[in-house]
Amino acid sequence: MVGNDFTSYTFTDISSGFFEMAQSALAEYEDRMTFRTFDANRDPVSQGFAPGSYDLIVASFVIHATEKLEITMRNLRRLLRPGGFVAVAESTNNDQTRAGFIFGTLPGWWAGADEGRVLSPCVSAARWDAVLKNSGFSGIDSVTPEHFERIYAGSVFVSQAVDDRVSFLREPLAADLPPIIPTGEPLLQDLIILGGSSLRVARLITSVEKTLKRYSRSITVLQTLSDVGARILADGSTVLSLIELDAPIFADVTPAEFGTFKSIFQSNISLLWVTSGRRADDAFSNMVAGFGRTAVHEVPELHLQLLDFEAARDRIDARELSEALLQFRLGGDLARRGGGLYRSDLLWSVEPEVVVDAEGRRLIPRQEMRPDANERYNSERRPITRPIILDKRSAVVLKKKKSGSDYYYFLNASSHGTSPRDAPDTSEATIELETTLGTVTALRTRLGHRFLVLGINRRTGTKHVALTESLASLHCVPANATVPYKPPVDCSDAQALAQFAAALISSAIAHSILPGQTVLVHNPTHLIATSVHRRLSAKGAHAIFTTDLDLSNDAPPSWTRLSPCMPRRDVQRLVPMKEVSGAWEIPAAAGRAGQPSAWELLLSLLPAGCRVETADTIFSDQASPILLPGEELSNAIAHSNSEEEEEEKWGPQPIAPYWEPETISLADIAKGVKPTNPLSMVSWDCSSPLPVRVTRLDTKPLLRADRTYWLVGLSGTLGLSLSDWMIAKQGARYLVISSRNPAKIDPAWIEMHRQKGVIVELFAR
Repeated sequence: MVGNDFTSYTFTDISSGFFEMAQSALAEYEDRMTFRTFDANRDPVSQGFAPGSYDLIVASFVIHATEKLEITMRNLRRLLRPGGFVAVAESTNNDQTRAGFIFGTLPGWWAGADEGRVLSPCVSAARWDAVLKNSGFSGIDSVTPEHFERIYAGSVFVSQAVDDRVSFLREPLAADLPPIIPTGEPLLQDLIILGGSSLRVARLITSVEKTLKRYSRSITVLQTLSDVGARILADGSTVLSLIELDAPIFADVTPAEFGTFKSIFQSNISLLWVTSGRRADDAFSNMVAGFGRTAVHEVPELHLQLLDFEAARDRIDARELSEALLQFRLGGDLARRGGGLYRSDLLWSVEPEVVVDAEGRRLIPRQEMRPDANERYNSERRPITRPIILDKRSAVVLKKKKSGSDYYYFLNASSHGTSPRDAPDTSEATIELETTLGTVTALRTRLGHRFLVLGINRRTGTKHVALTESLASLHCVPANATVPYKPPVDCSDAQALAQFAAALISSAIAHSILPGQTVLVHNPTHLIATSVHRRLSAKGAHAIFTTDLDLSNDAPPSWTRLSPCMPRRDVQRLVPMKEVSGAWEIPAAAGRAGQPSAWELLLSLLPAGCRVETADTIFSDQASPILLPGEELSNAIAHSNSEEEEEEKWGPQPIAPYWEPETISLADIAKGVKPTNPLSMVSWDCSSPLPVRVTRLDTKPLLRADRTYWLVGLSGTLGLSLSDWMIAKQGARYLVISSRNPAKIDPAWIEMHRQKGVIVELFAR
């Protein structure tokens, strides 16, 4: 596809009837589009088109509907500059009758009857080749495989517009010298061939000399770089280097040879440097390519082409080498005279690098912009955002900024969403969930902080509650970390998820004390307090609930109301502080931000050794790297559905704001709306674009803690540095280092990692 790589595009048709539809389809490129009527049966100049003004013509199933194929192609040839191309899609199989049944009633189907196309306007690929050659084209240069005709009844083929110059450039050894070359003036002037220290290359050079003799005034062969020595290469000389075919220079280069090598690349010459297998088989030869790419920018007078053959060295053909050299030299001369790619009368490019693959195809490297990769790379230096609409293919993650209370979105590297590093690889052991609701913070549980989400199983369509590592639109989680969701009667999804969250927090509180002990819980929501009371009562422990919020009459009578201005003796009289074994502040309800709190007063009265937990330890913006077992979630859900309650003590379920949790949408967060408490819910139902921040692919550890990584021959400083990075930054926990001399690794280094739970084993090889 052309994509954006064009300057102008002219859309034509014999009438303007399709222009409105085409303008709509190509609206993205309207600044470079032109729409004009064009009759291919008539001379384009008489229709206002400039001759030789186009580089490419695309004709898709349209030329067959003209009266004379050769006249049509001559008209198209007038529009192309020499070297331009025509890409044609046409029916080439007349054995199939379905096209005639479909289009036979249209007048255009019989347009070519006068030139013998009486049963069908279509002709074979062989006939097209002849038509093209008679119309100023090269014939069919490339065509879809013949067996495609049996299925599609058509072919796509490409041909080039030729003149004397283009014909010579295409086949230098099969054509006479073009008029641009003065009679009697050799094309190559002084030709210098480097190489031939091996018999195979020497014979190749002999064949090249015979082939190029008529194009050169003199031919000099220098077998090695030492033979070049201090020789000054005359300006304008043509140099063909086959030295790499003898042996790669950088495999064993001396200082003197390297000096000569550099001098060659500092000369005002045309240099064709030939290698073999540099992309895969011979890395040393690829070093010349890297050197040459830099040299052409430092020495503007140097005209360089790197030609690589991927076939075996003994299969390199002298004729192909000679043609490549003539094409390189004449094409370069035309370009330097202003007759190359940027002149209006000729389209021909001299490529700096060409690779001939094992099938004989010429591969030409191109550098194209990779916006996605560039944005990911630059995202480490500055924030980069782009609008993204939530879909089922990519996971958008909601994350809180390290500084401040704002949130941002970013695309997760995995197309399957977030997946824990310790999750099994088998599809049966994991579930892909599309998130519908989730807690805005990671909740404190018995085994660490996790986000509590409600999602839809992509495979079965059923709903599940899960504990996840992040707050994302898609999750791939272990099946044992999810529980099938059965909504309670007369309860919304947000209310149910709030009950599960309260059960997880109460489980963490109960896990921190022993039977018979007392826990002080300050400022909880009624929902959390109810769950804590149930859990502690079942364990034989006791809870004291205190609050300094204005709860009006909604707080149960058993709660102790405090004021930040109370004297210490009044607090000691109201709260039996000596009995408290643990104190938890759970400010999940909206309090009086910026005003004094009774919590500081309670902290000053707690007995020594009392465990203290606050919002900073109960709620977190990040999840712990621990995989929670499903039993924890199952128990929490079972507890939240329990009907055991002391009605006379706790009263009926409270009303908002303590019962209905705050639910905030992604669109609101994008507008800057902030959750008012840690137990707020995020709704992932969003149809508008989100300003997603682009991130690097390695924002999360690349390695897994349950895998062993083998480092071969890396017992030196570099290897140990790599090991430290794998352990500290990428999550590796088991390393094997094999080396011929592993004893040189300091035992203290191994012991240091062992104390951190990392196992490093050494093996001699």
